[in-house]
Amino acid sequence: MQNQVPDFSELQHLNKWFEDTYNFIMPVFLSHKEYPKLTLSSDECKQLLDHANLRSYNIRRTLQSGSRDVHPSNELAPIQKIKNLALEVNRLTYNYDLDVHDYECIIHKFQNSMGYCFHRDINTYRPYCKLAVSVQLNNLEDTIGGDLVFFEDGIPDNDLVIEREQGAVTIFPSFLTHKVSTVKSGRRDSLVLFFFGPRFK
Repeated sequence: MQNQVPDFSELQHLNKWFEDTYNFIMPVFLSHKEYPKLTLSSDECKQLLDHANLRSYNIRRTLQSGSRDVHPSNELAPIQKIKNLALEVNRLTYNYDLDVHDYECIIHKFQNSMGYCFHRDINTYRPYCKLAVSVQLNNLEDTIGGDLVFFEDGIPDNDLVIEREQGAVTIFPSFLTHKVSTVKSGRRDSLVLFFFGPRFK
């Protein structure tokens, strides 16, 4: 059976939003409640977490205690779904020159005072990273901390805190400064994709 072509018609408004605002430094947040067919269902999130649990988590050290990471198979259906979604959002908004075959996937697990300090995804380790995606894989209802936060102007109250919702997708330019706040109790699981292309000019 052939793969069904995704219907992205409900995203076409993003093109007008981008043209009207030229707000290229804003992340695009797609709620699962609003876009249930385009984002990940709880079953799809579970499929990724089950896959990750079959692999060995590596410990990533950062300035804020780090996370446990797994590199999943890029061929998993939920990952291909998010890949196609991100490429369509990029086409409608940022329109970066991306190599559609060159991308990296990581599943992060944050718990026990783990977090990730403010950083950018384009760096010396990933100099060709142009677009990033974050998908919340678990329900954070009982989790304290573990928020995806975008830096604004140095005043914490002005930072942009992404809505906590399982299956929701956040797509953003790799040069946006962001962090995962320290998990004080519970856990945050997330899927991250990095897309690469020619260096920014």
